[in-house]
This record gives sequence, C-alpha cells and structure tokens, in this order.
Amino acid sequence: MVDIMFDCINPNHPLFIKDSSHRELFAYHDGVIFLIEEAKRDSVFQKYFQLACKTLGKTPRLEEKTLLQLKNEFYSDDMSLLDDSSIEDSSKMQEEVVNIISHAAKSGASDVHILTSSQARVTIIFNRIDGDMVRVRELNLEKGKALQGTLYTTMCSEGEPYLIEKKPQDGRIGAEFVAECGLSGCRVSTRPTDDGLYMVLRLLSKQENKNICLTDAGYSMQQETDLWSIADRPFGLMLMSGATGSGKSTTISNMLNAQYRKYEGKKNIITIEDPPEYKIEGARQTQIICDKNDDDAISREWAKSISSVMRLDPDIIFIGEVRDSSSAMGAIRAAITGHFVYTTLHVNDAFGCIQRLADIGIDVAFLYDPKVLTGLVNQSLTKRLCDNCKLPFLGNEARVSEDVVRRVKRYANPESVCIIGNGCAECNNRGVVGRTAVAEVVKTNSALLEVYRQSGKLAAMKYWVEHMNGITKCQSLIDKINKGIVDPSIGETDVCLLDEDEVTLGAIHQAERVAKVKQISSGGAS
Repeated sequence: MVDIMFDCINPNHPLFIKDSSHRELFAYHDGVIFLIEEAKRDSVFQKYFQLACKTLGKTPRLEEKTLLQLKNEFYSDDMSLLDDSSIEDSSKMQEEVVNIISHAAKSGASDVHILTSSQARVTIIFNRIDGDMVRVRELNLEKGKALQGTLYTTMCSEGEPYLIEKKPQDGRIGAEFVAECGLSGCRVSTRPTDDGLYMVLRLLSKQENKNICLTDAGYSMQQETDLWSIADRPFGLMLMSGATGSGKSTTISNMLNAQYRKYEGKKNIITIEDPPEYKIEGARQTQIICDKNDDDAISREWAKSISSVMRLDPDIIFIGEVRDSSSAMGAIRAAITGHFVYTTLHVNDAFGCIQRLADIGIDVAFLYDPKVLTGLVNQSLTKRLCDNCKLPFLGNEARVSEDVVRRVKRYANPESVCIIGNGCAECNNRGVVGRTAVAEVVKTNSALLEVYRQSGKLAAMKYWVEHMNGITKCQSLIDKINKGIVDPSIGETDVCLLDEDEVTLGAIHQAERVAKVKQISSGGAS
C-alpha cells in the first residue's frame, strides 16, 4: 500500500501533473523534479519547470530517473488506483462547484466570493446580491482549499495551468461548466491574503437578445433620447463611465443589440473585449490574447487590437476598456477616421471622463472637439424597493438617520418618498428586488466644451445644468426617491448624497431644484 500522496498526483497541489502522457516524462515531489533524460529537451517539461520555479520561489532540484524507475516509484499500479480515486474526488468537487455557482446564479448574484482562513480553519462563501455581500455558507479549511484548487486547476479553460496560492491569478471557467450553471461566462480572480486565499467569481448571466428599453433599465425618457441621439451619429466617441460592476457593459450590449436590429444587420459591429462578457447579436466579438499577468503586454495588445480592428472595415466598434494613453488614442483615431466607438472608463461622473483622458496624456485638442468626443455617460446601480413591503417615509422617520431625514426634507418630496420595509415573501425577506440604473447623459457641443476648456470641469457641469437642461446623477436619484422606487438611505450609499449638486455646483435655489425634479418626473423616468 502507498502511504503518501506525491505532489505530482495530488489534484489540489499547484504542481499536479494532470496529463497522463506527461507523467512518462517527469514527476515532482517535495521540491524535486524527477525526470527521464529526454524530458530536458521537451517543451512541456520546460513550461512545467518554469511553473515550478514561480510556485516554489526558487529553482527546484532535478534528479534523473529511468522510465521504469519513474513508473515504479511514482506511477505504480497502487498509485494509479490512488490517482483514480483522486480524480473521482475531483469530479465530485467539480459537481459541488457547479452547485455553488448555479445556486448563486438563481439567486441573482453577480459574484461569488470564496475566502479561506488558515488561522480560523474555515472557508466562508459569500454571494453578492443586488450589491450586498450575503454570507451563504461555511466550510472547513481543507474542503475550501480543495474546492478552490479544483475550480482553478481543473475547471478553467483560460489562465495558468495550476492554482498558486501565493500569487494573484485570473482565469475563466470552461464552457461546459458554464453551461451547466446556466451562465454565459464566469471569470475567476484570486489574490493571496495574510491568512489564506481570496477567490472571486464574476457571474455573467445569459441575456436574451431582445429589444430592451433603456427606460426599463432606469434611464429617463430624456436620457434615452439623448443616448440615441449620440449613438446614431456615423462617427464619434461615446464614453460610458462608472465604477466596477455598475452595469456599463450591460448598457452598451443592449444598445448594440438594438442597433443591429435597427440597421437590419447592415452595419459591421466589431468588439474588442477582455474577454467578451455578453453575446451581442450580429457582432464580431474578439478578445485580447496575451499574457494576462504582464501589464505591459496587455497594454500593447489593446493598442495592437484596436489598430487591427480598424483594418476589418467596421462601422461600429466597442472597445471594452480604455486602460492607458495607447488604448485611448486608439479609440480616438477610430472615431476621427469615420467610425462610431463605444468604450468605458472608471470615473465617478460624466465630466470626469475628460479629466481622466487629460490625466493620461491625451492631447486636449481632441477632448474639446464635439465631433470626436460626442457623448459622456456615467452610470451607477442602486437597489429597487419591494413594492409589496416598502413603507412611507412620513410616519417612519425614526427608522432613518437624522442626516438623511434632513436631506430628504430639503431636497425631495417627503410625501411620496418610501423606505425599505421588513421584507416579505415577494422579495425573499430582503426588502429590495433587483437594481435600477441612476445615470447622467451629456451630449457635447462646442459651447459646452469651450466652457470646459476655458473654466474647467465644475464650470462646464454648471453650464450643462443651467443652459442645456442637463440631468445630473444626483437629480436622477432624487427623482427615483420621489417616486418611491429607491430608499433615500440606500440611494445615498450606492450613488451620492442628496446634497451633491449643491455642494459641487454651488447653492441652487430650492424652488428651482424642486421644479427641475418635477420636470424630470413628468418625463416618465424610472
């Protein structure tokens, strides 16, 4: 009987050798690689050797064996039986991973978080549902580590071949497992902590290719009109901004699906993504292919990909993200050469897009040209109240902090405001059901961009609000609060404080603010 499991046949070890043909070349255990002479010239071994160096943080010792010795010492019949058992255990663990992800997807989760703690000897699993971290399960440390190892090492089709607990890694779960979970994709990211390994799975839900009205997502009727006024131009650059997880890619995907139908497939839509998240009808979806652990390589590949796509005769281009000056200039060149370009940025407000592009070194001549920079959009997501159990604000002020009560009375219409209730069967006792977009949409023109050039960001924002009837994200939030769609405390946590415009743009007379919000509300936004 074998009384030890060698590292090379342990599915949960980062140096596990899962391909049986490779086991005729080498074996590994406890800092030593045992190999036959021919293996030294084999590219498979060379890659494995590099992986071992990274994993161990040092060069492993090499020890030559004959093929017979290799088989007898590491891959004997008894060991094969043990390996078969390990594979069976791995298969069961894969089933458990699928169950965890499937349950999260059915619960409407956007992410699954798996955190191991060596000190506490536990593994905690959270689902992020409607923006909140919900603790759903606790496992012992050993099972959690086995789950993480199985997930990354045996279920990912992209990324490094093995899970390495001491370094950050990224991957993507294979199509066959994703299909079992009822998703369109699942990204995996890991990072070591001082006490274990933190793994996050981003769940990409299947989206039916149907006409999705932007007002259903949370945009006001005027904002939807402005968005299509921007997107229907034959060329230009629309920047969709917001925090990670704010729904930027979802909104753009919905717009591209709608444009494909509008033009009856006569426009060539090409995307560059890392990787593609949602299926876009009729689009040629391409992805960045490079070493994802090399930031310089990623930046070069974005720039190369944009240049390459320009030679594929596109009409509409979606560039997944502006990472640096190279990708930003690529997007601008695409716009000034007769293409309409969508891309995304991580900034807090629409006008911050100009500030961000200037910060990374883009020539301001491009930034102040309305034929280049045609639209600036910023989006956040906040929770929608359950209509069945929400409570009126008036009469329940004691459930709300004094600061929020004060701001609601100053900036909103307290008579129509609602707050979160105690939960019910309709909302799974959470008090909220899904999320809604809170956005601002800026259609640029020469006068607006000249104000920005002459006087800066805040002056441009004020000009947009006062002279172009611009609807800020704060005003959009107040509108949803006035309609009883969003709890003011939750809205302030997810989006901004209700006094944001007054703080940012200066004192605005209260009567003017109330009139503006009523004007938005009469437009049917939700």
